[in-house]
Order: sequence, then C-alpha cells, then structure tokens
Amino acid sequence: TVNDDGSKAVMAVYNSEDRMLGFQFHPESILTAHGSLLLKQSIDYLTLQGANHA
Repeated sequence: TVNDDGSKAVMAVYNSEDRMLGFQFHPESILTAHGSLLLKQSIDYLTLQGANHA
C-alpha cells in the first residue's frame, strides 16, 4: 500500500553508473505481504548487474 501525503519524499533511487539501488521500505515487517520477495528480487537484480555490495 502506498500512502501519498503530498510530501514528495523520495522512496527509491537507482544509479546505473554505480550499480546501486535503494528504497525506503521495511521488508522485515510482518505487515508486508511481499517484503521477502522484493528483497530477494533486488539482491538478484543487483547481483546480475555486477554490483559490488549486493
């Protein structure tokens, strides 16, 4: 669920040059239905991109 309060807060960033991905998210939360999947997919993607700190 996304709650847009109008603050324009950055919730995710991706830098292809430095191969970095970050998002404001708490996948460990028991209220997050697909948190583990999002975390796994992010790590898999960065690994495929050759990220150094996946």
